[in-house]
Amino acid sequence: MADAIPQFESIDLSGSTAHYVGTVGTTPTSIPGASGAPIAEVLINTQSITSGSARLLVSFDAGTTFTTIKRNTILGWSPRGPITQLVIKGNEAGVEYDLVVNYEVP
Repeated sequence: MADAIPQFESIDLSGSTAHYVGTVGTTPTSIPGASGAPIAEVLINTQSITSGSARLLVSFDAGTTFTTIKRNTILGWSPRGPITQLVIKGNEAGVEYDLVVNYEVP
């Protein structure tokens, strides 16, 4: 098949994936607990939040500024730069979080 278009597919198998689930209060918490490999992608799922007033706050700049994620929301992000930790907190006690993080090879 000389006239066929070559079928190339690129698969990125380097790095790792981690899943973080729990609850957080108004005190900032780092994800992961210790800085390590650069974060390639993050998926934040707040569908498990049961309180209607609860909000998850996420920071990509070491806790300087926070983005508010409402309940029943899914946010996917591919941060740029050498980000190795996220900082999360709740607007009240007991805010559920569910994060899937893809890490690059350090």
